[in-house]
Amino acid sequence: MLFRRLIVRALMTAARNPHVQRKAGEVAGKAMQQARPGLMKASHRAGELTRKASDKLQDTINGAGGGQGKARVRGNAKGKGGKRQGPKDGPKDGR
Repeated sequence: MLFRRLIVRALMTAARNPHVQRKAGEVAGKAMQQARPGLMKASHRAGELTRKASDKLQDTINGAGGGQGKARVRGNAKGKGGKRQGPKDGPKDGR
């Protein structure tokens, strides 16, 4: 119990040190940059699965094969997503 208290107290003291905080931020930033490609790929795949599930649900609701409703058009001719459109009401600074 005493040993645990000493370790926790030492960690808490180190966490308040600005040099330790800066180094921890650098390490976290590097880890995030290394993880980014995998996270982006997983995010893209999750979006695809969500769109497929949504389309399947809409087909079930509207009657599959009936040709009812609008077809969903996504991305360009190569099947890759385009850039998002910005707000259509102009800048938010009140001009």
